[in-house]
Amino acid sequence: MEANYSTAPQVETLGISRSRLLLTNVFPLYQNQFPRWFAITAPTSLLAAAVLWMADQRIRAISGSIPLPELKNHKGAIAAAMALRFGGYFISWLLGCFALAGIATVVNNLDGEDADSV
Repeated sequence: MEANYSTAPQVETLGISRSRLLLTNVFPLYQNQFPRWFAITAPTSLLAAAVLWMADQRIRAISGSIPLPELKNHKGAIAAAMALRFGGYFISWLLGCFALAGIATVVNNLDGEDADSV
């Protein structure tokens, strides 16, 4: 860390909240970086949607094969459906984490040519 780096958030160092100034700085950043960020988030979002869709299809198949009066006799199938549901959510969350890590890498220019300084 640099010696002159302030650990206080920027709003606290300025004393006054300047949200309009912050928004005018953030909007061009998003506008300029949108193609790169979209290239990172689109594949992970599509993959997460596919995982959730496949898990949902399998859960529908499991729950459709169990008649309602016999629901309490099929605890294993219900547990498998719950594991599929939460597993699908976990995998989609993990893919979202990878997308955010990729965006953070791009924002901090860690994918640049000066890898020795990192």
